Amino acid sequence: FTLVFIIFEIIFYLILNDNTKSAFNLMKKDLEFKKYKKETNYREDRSFYYRDIPFNKNMVRVFWIAFQYGIIKNRLNILNAFLLKWCKENKIKFISKGKYEIVDNQFGYDFDDGNEASLFYLLLDKSKNKFIKITMFNSRIIFKKINDILLTETSILKSENKIIDKNGYEIISDNIKSDVDIVFGFKNFLLNFSNIEEKNPQEVKLWEEYLIYAELLGIADKVRDEFKKLNIDYSSNEIKFKKINFQIINFIKVLLWLSYLFYGILFMICTFFIWLIYIWLTWGS
Repeated sequence: FTLVFIIFEIIFYLILNDNTKSAFNLMKKDLEFKKYKKETNYREDRSFYYRDIPFNKNMVRVFWIAFQYGIIKNRLNILNAFLLKWCKENKIKFISKGKYEIVDNQFGYDFDDGNEASLFYLLLDKSKNKFIKITMFNSRIIFKKINDILLTETSILKSENKIIDKNGYEIISDNIKSDVDIVFGFKNFLLNFSNIEEKNPQEVKLWEEYLIYAELLGIADKVRDEFKKLNIDYSSNEIKFKKINFQIINFIKVLLWLSYLFYGILFMICTFFIWLIYIWLTWGS
């Protein structure tokens, strides 16, 4: 009976513990985003450069394609890009390391894209007195919102026959090839901005927007190096984002949960032997 009671106490403690809940929430299947198989394998043309910001500045489509085709692996890149964009638009401002403030606007906040607006107002709702801490980004609700945004774009791509049903499986069709060419070409352009011979003044003026998309594609540091070669000064306006390795964080959380489990097992074993000794000393005599 005592052993059963101890096991119950340990399980009850683990269920209520926030660290173990976070670890299991981030490991759940519903927080993963589906990667689709392709109708044919894609071969990148590294000599192709696309100078304009793709898809009429549709960041979600750029991100969706980049994620599906392996340019980026971290879904939080899209959140970092939106944060950088909002800083440029004075919707939020940097306060201190890992902390941001949502700027008051009595007339409301203007957004051209509903997905962007929904993410912003989610952060506003979860903020404390309009202060955002970067630690809140590693949470189930943020991953869920990003998944919802990507699923919205998935539905649009299906309506354009860029995701099709083939033999009972949804796959990315060859109809998407021109879009993929654009994303890879834009990435190549950003990474080789200083090496491209012909540049018009408008391209140089667009560097702030280029940095936002570089953040989206996970190549911001390399793009900044390209700007330095051109003596473009971004330092006064640059927003420093804390880079977090979320895989390490999740791994530590799992280790923490395992340590609780190990502690519980060790406690049960010790208790069992103590009872054996007690029984032997009392009943054995």
